[in-house]
Amino acid sequence: MKLIKKFISDIYSDLLIYAVFLSYTLRSFDDDAIFKVIGLACSLFFVGLWIQARINLGSAFSVLPEARQLVTKGLYTRFRHPIYLFSSLSYLSLLLILNQRYFYLAGVILALIQIYRARLEGQKLREIFGVRYDEYSKRTLF
Repeated sequence: MKLIKKFISDIYSDLLIYAVFLSYTLRSFDDDAIFKVIGLACSLFFVGLWIQARINLGSAFSVLPEARQLVTKGLYTRFRHPIYLFSSLSYLSLLLILNQRYFYLAGVILALIQIYRARLEGQKLREIFGVRYDEYSKRTLF
């Protein structure tokens, strides 16, 4: 029971939200529109990378910006914030399926929120790890 509660409360709750949005999106899916197929394929690809980033992060994951350790393995060798990046790309890919203006606005807002969260997290990591984080930042994207 404790493991299930941890899974739902802070480890993969964002993936559960994605699954709900995906199911809503698939209701509007018709297989004759190529951009919808591309949107779905891209979204599922990015979800795979999102999950891989979570696995790479391991016990260093937290909902709020914390600096338990500086993770530099897996996807973190190329990206400073792969969870923010790939979760955003997953949602934005689903917006291709919905193809509605107000959802595009929501996607822009989501992207801005993720950029803000990445900056907060970067500041926290810089405070804790200093030069080590600065060196890491120079060789990674986003």
